[in-house]
Amino acid sequence: MQPSPHNDTPKETVQFALDGVQFAVALTTERATALRDHLKPYIDAARVVDRSARLGLWHEIKRRAHIRGQG
Repeated sequence: MQPSPHNDTPKETVQFALDGVQFAVALTTERATALRDHLKPYIDAARVVDRSARLGLWHEIKRRAHIRGQG
């Protein structure tokens, strides 16, 4: 997907995350659709990671580190 040489006005903001970093990009409807189309094979093969699951894992890691520190 190449940047447009035209001054397209963004119509929506698309949010996504990669390698633990969250991004938001303002895109025209056409470009948002193109981005989704390009990502579709990866999204279809992926699983959704729910925020509460990530927080639960973080708390478990901290709890185990605390226990190891006391032993």
